[in-house]
Amino acid sequence: MSLTFDLSTSKDLLKLLLEKSNEFKKDKLNTVLAREGAILCWSLCDWVFSEHGMALGFKSLRDLQEFVKNNCISMSYMQDLANSSKHKEITKYIPLLKEAKKHRGAFSRAFSRAFNISSLRLVLQNNTELWFEDELEKATTYWAAFFSSHGF
Repeated sequence: MSLTFDLSTSKDLLKLLLEKSNEFKKDKLNTVLAREGAILCWSLCDWVFSEHGMALGFKSLRDLQEFVKNNCISMSYMQDLANSSKHKEITKYIPLLKEAKKHRGAFSRAFSRAFNISSLRLVLQNNTELWFEDELEKATTYWAAFFSSHGF
């Protein structure tokens, strides 16, 4: 019996992530889609571990999560965003992100990044700013490659 409506496998969840990521690419200031993308990226850890973790050699969910974050730093950002969305504050570990913000630029997104355009930004603890759209793309690409390389 499932409590997830039409999602029953990690492959289903990856498909949903890819769909939401594509929606976000068309509306890169949509914070709802941004949050959904981050949550789906991080949730895939649970789903993959539940279905394939032991066969892949992971003894625990935490082992898989650490593997994923070590191989794709963007997944650490997705963890912070997903956990903040769920719990408001992160108290069980030290997050890499200090802030996730909607930057209001002086120019429309029709301009290149060389201009001050509006965007969703991730601010690391050292004040480095990253573009959320880049990090979601990296995390989504990571998962697609992970599934492909393992024949899922």
